[in-house]
This record gives sequence, C-alpha cells and structure tokens, in this order.
Amino acid sequence: RGRMYNDYIIGGYLIWRLAPDRQVFIDGRSLEYGAVLMDRIARISRREGFVDLDAEFHFDYLVFQQRQDDRLIYLDNDPDWRCVYFDDGGLVYAHKSRANGKAAEALGYRYLRPNEQNFEYLRRYASSPAQAAAVHQELDRALKQSPSALSANAALTKSAFLMMTGDQLSWARWMDNFQGGFDYPQWRSQRALAAQILGR
Repeated sequence: RGRMYNDYIIGGYLIWRLAPDRQVFIDGRSLEYGAVLMDRIARISRREGFVDLDAEFHFDYLVFQQRQDDRLIYLDNDPDWRCVYFDDGGLVYAHKSRANGKAAEALGYRYLRPNEQNFEYLRRYASSPAQAAAVHQELDRALKQSPSALSANAALTKSAFLMMTGDQLSWARWMDNFQGGFDYPQWRSQRALAAQILGR
C-alpha cells in the first residue's frame, strides 16, 4: 500500500496485474511522461539519483525488475529500506518509517543482499552459529516464496553459504535433494560436483 515506485520496464505489466487498484509510477509510454522525468528515472541506478526522486515523491515501496547486476546495491545497504521480496524476476523494497514500516520490519531481509553478485559478503556470518542460522532461515524463506522457475538467485546463494558453513557432504546432499534445476553453468557444475562427492 502507499506510494509505489516501479521500473518503467515493468510498468505495463503492473498496470495489467494491478489496475485499477494501484497506480503505477511509470510505464513504457515514455513520451507521455516527458524528458525531464525520464532523465531523472535514468539516474536512479545511482544513489543520489534515487534520493533526489524519493525526496519529491516519498515512496512507500519500490518494485524493480531483477537484472542480476549491482545497480541497486545501495538499497541493500540503506538503513531506511528493506528488501521484503526477491526472485529472479523482481525485487520489492519497503521503507521502514513510512506506510509499510511494519512490513519492512516483519518481512525485511536483514542479511541477504539480492543485488550482490559475489556471495562472499555472507562469509562474515558463517562463523557465528546464531547468525548462520538466521541467514539459512532467510534463504529458506526466499526459496519458499519464490516460484521454482525464478529461484536460481536464492538457490545459488544458499549453495554458496552451505559451502561456507558446512562440510562438503552436507552441501552435496542438499544439492542432490534440491527440487529444481537451472540452466546456468555455475549450477550445472555444482550439481556435477555434488554427484561426484556422493559417488554417483
């Protein structure tokens, strides 16, 4: 609920799915919005561009198409915003002190950074049993709430963190039992390594 920012790329889809109950911020009809606004939106991949836009519109939540890059990593590190949902198709952030503050606190990821392409940021939590358990809990939630065909990011993150926190045999058993497969070279090589560890 509240004021939504969305990528123009997914604006048309959101109109199809949410109209008339929710108003999108922008969609693919860029000529309708004008060059000034489009230029400001183009700068949202930099923190200062987003801060400028948010200062005017005071967004309560943000909906982005997932692009598997680090253009939004500043949001993962911003104390005012929490990612409340992500999959391979999209990301949703809620502001902690605006209309969706309760959702941000209850559902917001505290450890996972879905825009981070290098999973090494999780290594600092691997040596603490309490923090490692919390990370695994967040990863399990991300896998559960994502459609199976859109859960590669969460699955690869879970695999990487299991390697950091457990032994190879536990990791190989998890890989073997995981329901789903992805056509990524990294995933295929991990599945092959798991089979080799399990003697298959």
